[in-house]
Amino acid sequence: MGQKLKQPKEMVPLAERIAKARHEGRTQQALELARQLYKSDPTAEHLDLLRQATFERGQHLQNQGNLKDAATVFANAVDMGGPAEFHSRLAEKLAACGAAPQALKLVAQLPADDRLWTAHDIAAAEGRPAGTQQRLRAIAGE
Repeated sequence: MGQKLKQPKEMVPLAERIAKARHEGRTQQALELARQLYKSDPTAEHLDLLRQATFERGQHLQNQGNLKDAATVFANAVDMGGPAEFHSRLAEKLAACGAAPQALKLVAQLPADDRLWTAHDIAAAEGRPAGTQQRLRAIAGE
């Protein structure tokens, strides 16, 4: 009698399924479900969830050493818009995955206040000394 009946997947709200997949580290499934949710109900909240799931998927791939796939996922996230802070984090991740040209292009689109610090992080991710001031200033638009 104390046995809990499972609800069919169709009856469990997508947001709950996404949260469970994210919690369990199933980033691919979380991303697919987030895409489905945003497609069926394109709200700002669902777009933010889609951005988060996409970023987490990219991080997962990066941590597994799949840098090319991770860079592709991060590059796709750029098209989702979002605040400058999100784009700054994407630029850092792109650089860390070896996609420095894409990262620098993204940095150039950031507000001036965010450019220099992000460019510094990218230079560090590329393994270049932080003293490349001339390059960093060029990126920052100074």
